Amino acid sequence: DYRWLRSVLEESEERFRSQSRELALLHRVLSAVARKLEVSSVLSSAVEAVVETYGHAQLGAYLLEGEDLVLEHQVGHREATGRIPRTKGVCGRAVRTGHPLLVEDVSVDPDFIGAKEGVTSEICVPVFDEGEVIGCLDMECTGGLKLTQDDLRVMVAVCEHVGVAVSRALLHARVRYSEERYRALTQNASDLVTLMEATGIVRYESPAIER
Repeated sequence: DYRWLRSVLEESEERFRSQSRELALLHRVLSAVARKLEVSSVLSSAVEAVVETYGHAQLGAYLLEGEDLVLEHQVGHREATGRIPRTKGVCGRAVRTGHPLLVEDVSVDPDFIGAKEGVTSEICVPVFDEGEVIGCLDMECTGGLKLTQDDLRVMVAVCEHVGVAVSRALLHARVRYSEERYRALTQNASDLVTLMEATGIVRYESPAIER
C-alpha cells in the first residue's frame, strides 16, 4: 500500500531529523563546556547552548548548598526561583532520588512550585560529581507546548556531559587550592625549603633563606 509506505518513510525521516538535532545539541554542549575550568562557566555555557536549540523552553542550573538548591544561571525566565529547598518542588524530588524526572502536565503534580505562570511541563535532571548529586538542570516549557520522553533522554545526555565538565572544574579548583596553600606554607614558613635536582642544581629556595 503506497500510503502505508509513505507513512513509514515519513516516520523514518522524522526520526532521522530528531536524532540529527539531538546529536547537534550534544555536540554544541560538549564544545561549549570542554575547556571551561570554572563551575559557573560550565553551567552557564551548557544552559545557553540548550536554550539556543530549544527556543520554546526556559532553563535553570542549580547547585546544592547545604539543604537548598541555589540558582547559578538561567535563560528564559522572567522570574526564576533563586533558592529551592531540597524538600520542595520537582527539582527537590529529582535531587533527593537521584533520578531524572519528566512532568508532562505540571498542573497535576503536587510538587510543582507554581510561582511561574504559563509553565506547561517540566524536566529536572540531577548533575553528579563522583556519584554524588551536586545540583540539577531544570527545563520548563511554556506556551501550551509539552516536553516529551525524547526531550528527557536528550537532557539526561546533556547532564552527563555537564557532570563530567563540572567534575573536571571542581578537580581543577581543588588542585589550585592545594598549590596555593603549599605556596603560602613554603613562602611563610620559618624553616628553609629547598628543591634540588639530583645533579645539585637548586630549583627553588623559600624566602626563609634571606634570614
